[in-house]
Amino acid sequence: MELDLSADSAVNNNAQFAFRVVTIFDPNTGQYTAANFPNNPNATYSPNGTLRYDLIEILGEEASSGPEGDVNGDGCVDDADLLIVLFNFGNAGGQGDVNNDNIVDDADLLVVLFNFGAGC
Repeated sequence: MELDLSADSAVNNNAQFAFRVVTIFDPNTGQYTAANFPNNPNATYSPNGTLRYDLIEILGEEASSGPEGDVNGDGCVDDADLLIVLFNFGNAGGQGDVNNDNIVDDADLLVVLFNFGAGC
């Protein structure tokens, strides 16, 4: 798989953008291990060279292009978004955590309510 980030203006030609590889999979042991040399004497880390890693998994969330409070990403803050927040109220993050503070609470509910109807 090839990941092309050239269309992202925050990434393209940005010397400050980088991926930090914190673990690597060792097929000999079937385990993950630290990728940096000081913690792993078997690692091939070198600040002066290029490393090649296979099978890197990059996890993240797609950036929302809808209005704030559009929990389900359909471009409209409506009753469906309100229900998602209400059904997940009190949960530790996840769906419905509009402000990403790791709890679905009144702050998330207020974001949806204040933006209700936006984008519809």
